[in-house]
Amino acid sequence: MGVAITNLTLGHNDYPDPDTFTWEEYLAETGTTAVPARAFHTRPPHGFKVNMKLEAVDRRSPSLIRVASVVDVEECRIKVHFDGWGHMYDFWLDADHPDLHPVGWCHRTGHPLQTPLNTVHQSLFMSALSVHPDRALAHCWEQHCRLLPGVAGISASTVSKWSTEEVFNFVQTLTGCEDQARLFKDEMIDGQALLLLTQTDIVKILCIKLGPAVKIYNSILMFKNTEESTD
Repeated sequence: MGVAITNLTLGHNDYPDPDTFTWEEYLAETGTTAVPARAFHTRPPHGFKVNMKLEAVDRRSPSLIRVASVVDVEECRIKVHFDGWGHMYDFWLDADHPDLHPVGWCHRTGHPLQTPLNTVHQSLFMSALSVHPDRALAHCWEQHCRLLPGVAGISASTVSKWSTEEVFNFVQTLTGCEDQARLFKDEMIDGQALLLLTQTDIVKILCIKLGPAVKIYNSILMFKNTEESTD
């Protein structure tokens, strides 16, 4: 089947004679109609204010909805903070985004609500080994190096090249994680996938108990920290 090609291309800049372009002629030539002005609506003021509480979808794990706070506002957007989490996880969303829900939405709909991380839980997972640790947490970093000696010095760029078998072998070297290593092999988790795992993935999807999960997740953070330190 042949395709007819004309000299007329869409877009004002490529129009055969831009100086004579008119919408009336263009619509007639293309056999189309304009969207009526009544279809466009100006957004009303959103009403969000800093420190207000809400329930918001976790973008990294969309099946989870967390307790959240508004930490900044713009004309059409708000900045969302998950209570109990570091501010590195804050993000902007349109004020009318469907991932935002009023307080009590989970209770009314029967959807589980992820409550704020408490201090103990946060200290286990969100420790000094965040991707950008500050100097005040150097002691904690040294402590983790002693507890996980096989992890120190390995960078994320090295881990990203690991095969599924190499990930399996690494997890086996972590004390108390020998039984969990098989899960990583069964799920075909290679180095790149390992670096993308979140604490929720490890605990709730892989169903790994807290003790081994802490070691595995902090190992991932150490890989990332080593990468940052060598840049």
